Amino acid sequence: MTPSGISKALFLATLTQQKSITELEPKEADSLLRAAIAAHMHGVLANTVNQRLSLLLPLPLSRHCASIHTFSFAQKNQVAAAAKLLSEQLSSAGIPVLLLKGAAYIVGSKPNAQGRLISDIDILVQREALTTVENALQKNGWRAKPLNDYDEKYYREWSHELPPYIHSESGVTLDIHHNLIPLSSGKTINIAQIDATKVWVANNLYIPSDAYLILHSAIHLLLNDDTEKGLRDCFDLHSLIQGYLASGSVDSLRAIFIEANCEAEFSILIHLLNRIFKTQYSELLSTGVQRLSWHDRVLVSSLYKTIFPRTDYLRHNKSALARQHVYIHGHLSKMPLLLFIQHICYKGYRSAVKRLLGETFFKSLPPKK
Repeated sequence: MTPSGISKALFLATLTQQKSITELEPKEADSLLRAAIAAHMHGVLANTVNQRLSLLLPLPLSRHCASIHTFSFAQKNQVAAAAKLLSEQLSSAGIPVLLLKGAAYIVGSKPNAQGRLISDIDILVQREALTTVENALQKNGWRAKPLNDYDEKYYREWSHELPPYIHSESGVTLDIHHNLIPLSSGKTINIAQIDATKVWVANNLYIPSDAYLILHSAIHLLLNDDTEKGLRDCFDLHSLIQGYLASGSVDSLRAIFIEANCEAEFSILIHLLNRIFKTQYSELLSTGVQRLSWHDRVLVSSLYKTIFPRTDYLRHNKSALARQHVYIHGHLSKMPLLLFIQHICYKGYRSAVKRLLGETFFKSLPPKK
């Protein structure tokens, strides 16, 4: 396949099932699969291929889709088993397990769970319970990922989550959140309200209500400095919002964002989704969604350009300036300017040293006394 790849329009049309993968030329289908893998959406793509369509595809592509289906099914079972284990381990400490993001979608059987692949499990606990949670996990085979002093300080003092934990036997990675947004951002999310409206799934196992699933996914997308998985997040949000609006109102959803001081983010989100999914959001835009400032319009444009994977199999996807904009905006949304300058200077210093002296330089230094 030539580096020209397929167009963004064709990529989206196939993922949204507006165009069947069987209508593509073999080279287009090959590029589609490779671009979907780069976007972490190959599970979603494979989910569009049922048994009947599989017979119409070239054999290599059909086998790829079958393999992805098998992996997706195995991971779904692994997530369910890991969630059950966590619920049991933390139950003795009196800590309810509130799943977030991908694990919540899968265990909660949300519409976007079909083919949704994840790299870790996220949970939300009260901040005052963090010590209890860590002690319980360490007694049950979980170990915190080793970090340097600066990163440890970043997680403990500025972030909204602890350093990742990894299970010594299963290798499952666990992210423990005590908020949905970094402490250094100056914004606060009412965690007590999330806890009060959580939905029971199984013994000591819960997920947030649909509105808070949407809020968290939106925050993760719009206040992030890296949109590598941004298109997948947009598909999650599209599915969750369409499901929410089937029985809830846009005003009640907007109210959740307003309470979190994220009304501007709600408007940015709807405009971004409208650009991706077109007419399905035109009605929402006409029902009082806040008009965007010039800066927010530029941000929507930058987000749209950067949520697509950087791969030669997708055409017209060179967006270095837009990525810099999203990177700076994401960091400044999470921390004050002076902390941002300090943060990027330190990260730049470590990156430069590793390039010059190798990856193991910092590991060779004697530990601080």
